[in-house]
Amino acid sequence: IVCRHEKTYWQQNTGEVKNCFYNGNCLDSKVKATQRQLQPEGWRSANAFATAFREMDIPIGKTFSSAFTRCAEHANLFSDEPNEERLELLYMGSYLEVLALNNITEITKLNALKWQAYNLRNFAGKNPAPGKNNIIVTHGFNIKLSFGTAVDEGYCMVLKPEDSELSLADSIGSLAVANQVFEFDNDAFPVNAIARMTPESALLMQTCDEVRSDAIDNQDDLLASIDTDHDMKITKEEFTAADEKSSYSQDAFDFISSVFIQPEVLGKPNSNDKSPSIEIGQFFHINWGWREYFTTGGGISYPWRVILENTIGSIGHNTSEQRVAAFKQANSILLNLVTVLKDKAKYPTKAEMEEKLINCDTNTMIAQHVTNCSALAFLAESGGSSYIPLGPGDNGSGVLGDGTIFGTPLAYPSEWKSSADFYESRSLKVANCLVAQGSLSLFDISNSLGCDAPLTKYYKKSGKKGGKSPTPLKRGKALKSGKGRRQS
Repeated sequence: IVCRHEKTYWQQNTGEVKNCFYNGNCLDSKVKATQRQLQPEGWRSANAFATAFREMDIPIGKTFSSAFTRCAEHANLFSDEPNEERLELLYMGSYLEVLALNNITEITKLNALKWQAYNLRNFAGKNPAPGKNNIIVTHGFNIKLSFGTAVDEGYCMVLKPEDSELSLADSIGSLAVANQVFEFDNDAFPVNAIARMTPESALLMQTCDEVRSDAIDNQDDLLASIDTDHDMKITKEEFTAADEKSSYSQDAFDFISSVFIQPEVLGKPNSNDKSPSIEIGQFFHINWGWREYFTTGGGISYPWRVILENTIGSIGHNTSEQRVAAFKQANSILLNLVTVLKDKAKYPTKAEMEEKLINCDTNTMIAQHVTNCSALAFLAESGGSSYIPLGPGDNGSGVLGDGTIFGTPLAYPSEWKSSADFYESRSLKVANCLVAQGSLSLFDISNSLGCDAPLTKYYKKSGKKGGKSPTPLKRGKALKSGKGRRQS
């Protein structure tokens, strides 16, 4: 498992570049304080990842890292055994040091990049002990030039050495780098890229694992009872056979599939199994941004990260019970949709479902409450405090300085803000329509998403005793504000 170190203080990048990179002495313990360090959120994120691995009993063999402090601190979290710092994993950025340590006399950066790329390919191609996984923590450029994949801080690649193929010594042998020759080892093999993991991946895996266990023990859960093999996917066959008395229609299956994001929409290749399925438990995000070069030479970064869909649940819970509860909250809209679509008389065709559950008339204030509640429950806030970095490296001065830094206009905004309708999705439209039709109360949808109960002005009272949920207002019904004004 080859990881880039977790989130760092990018304000320290210039000091690193102009100090130990320039002097070629990054391994000197006296200058390690000038290197880019892990920020507290980066350490907490790495620790949460490693803790999830331990609690899932994923067996760790050895841990290896670059000698840079940010890598060693990250790797140390995975095992009680001492981490081993290796020169093969040293940052390419310190190219003068790489050249000197390997007696490469032609002083060009390209030679150092080649040498370290060959080193990492060779090192990652060696099998761990049987039944174990090795952890390798290195740097982004090392991973990118070795495997062709750019990864953000805290991301990992799961690589499997293919020892059924020729070793790298037999297939490649050696490669010349200036006056030196890099020799690949007999016990190093080509690797198969199994997965790319974001920092929160281990926590999401842990939640899904616990949800499956809960589903096996709790057949009263509707989604669990439909997903009969508990693989977190509901196939069309499972769906239509779920209820013998009022079997779901294929139109209902197709409609639900259209409501929630499917992996292939965001570029994830479909599995070899061609049968369509409703995915239970998904986490999609956009991770992008930029670095300012005009005045700081890349010393300031502006990360823009946002979650597109999360039906696994909010991150950061300490117990299995809390994680399973968060998962159920994140799937509350799906659960309610599956429940109402049992009524084939009311929803006979996909076109009828589209009209009644997507294009219905809704109350604006209620819709806004559902949107805000959903964003808090499983979109904007669901990554936990460590998901969004601490902020831009300029500590917000780009915003305060009217889009300039040191008097120079920024090439792009320093802060990305979503539009008012960014989180408006088909699933939220379904939730709003269910409330508008009276199939679901706003009180119930708020509770199921884990939000506070909405203000009573969103409702008219049902007039019934016994603590039943209030009935939602229909579109066009006037609402009184605190000042007595009437709002449509």
